[in-house]
Amino acid sequence: MTRHAKRHLKWLLGLGTLGLVATGVTNVAVNPWRVLPEKTEVKSLDRYREIDAEIRTCKAGLAMRGPWDILVIGSSRPNTGIDPSMPAFGGKPAVNLGMPGGDLFETRAMVDHALKYQSPKRALLFLDAGDLTRPGKLPIESDFDFSPLAQSDPLERDLKYVFSQRAMDSSVVTLHFAAKHKAPRYTPLGLHVKKPPRLDYFETMEKFYLPWAVQLAEVQQRKLGIQQDKVAVVRAMLDACAKDGVDAILAIPPNHLTLCQAMEEKGSPDPYFLAERRAIAALVADANKANPEHPCQLWDLNIPSPATLEPFPADRKTPMENWLDPIHFTPAAGGRYAGLMLGTTQEDPALGIHVDVAQPEPYLAKVEQLFKAAETALPTEREGLRKALAADGQPKVQPKR
Repeated sequence: MTRHAKRHLKWLLGLGTLGLVATGVTNVAVNPWRVLPEKTEVKSLDRYREIDAEIRTCKAGLAMRGPWDILVIGSSRPNTGIDPSMPAFGGKPAVNLGMPGGDLFETRAMVDHALKYQSPKRALLFLDAGDLTRPGKLPIESDFDFSPLAQSDPLERDLKYVFSQRAMDSSVVTLHFAAKHKAPRYTPLGLHVKKPPRLDYFETMEKFYLPWAVQLAEVQQRKLGIQQDKVAVVRAMLDACAKDGVDAILAIPPNHLTLCQAMEEKGSPDPYFLAERRAIAALVADANKANPEHPCQLWDLNIPSPATLEPFPADRKTPMENWLDPIHFTPAAGGRYAGLMLGTTQEDPALGIHVDVAQPEPYLAKVEQLFKAAETALPTEREGLRKALAADGQPKVQPKR
């Protein structure tokens, strides 16, 4: 190698080292995902830190902050619908750790991770309808393996958080929001803020949620039964909470009634998820027998109610009061649900059922009664579902009366 080439190589190495150091210093100071030590970060940037594509990494970082008295953990439903700053939380420090597309395995990983860093008093755990019936993990691309939730080498992971281009890109986003004094899409408490949508709810249901309802119906038609590995995951979460002295509140989040209607139209053998509800009540009852000092509450919010029976607006100019889309409830509705579960508002049987897991039969009978009473509700929406299924070449199946 010539002297000139050596000099050029040294210059390139020096420039690369300088760039690496600058990247590391920036990422440590900005700490865009909140996974690095707080003592080295710029505190004033906290309200500008975006929870972007690295959602699981960012939510795991929030779990390491606090201290938090109340944890909110689940899928995209609480992610967009439960605001920890609302009066329902009674001013207690709370954090939203919901993960879009998250399944039970990721929910359990978040519970285990959060309990390593926090000593909360309560945990709101959301269990979506269909979770115990659908086999396997959800085929969702995410940053789970990159996040602190994965069982990866901590040193290797931290080096990525300090020196990776992914971290630097997020730091730039944070600095951009700070320079513009613009709030990011997520609050510092983990809520994904969405403006009231102005959309065609019929079209949204047909394009995005009707296929999901069809999939749920087809899974039930395969008669796979309750997935015991999923039951074990939920039980492990409840046991972990009880072991750490945390009062768990397990909730079945609501769907708009059109999801049930679509499953009925597809000939689902159990559109009311009665088998799942029975299994959930049984596993909570068993967990409570094993952990009598910290029994888990079970709340069923996925029932016909004034919220789930809200008609779709006829035009795009009118957002729905309770729904961002047919399966994601608004923070306004979420505040009412949280108030029920946390006991900060009076119980309202029309909004959700506080389940007596020791006596599940009256509860299951009540659920079936409510759904049967709602079979003639929302006729315009049901007719739209029938037309959509027919247009896709799907057989129109009359719901059981």
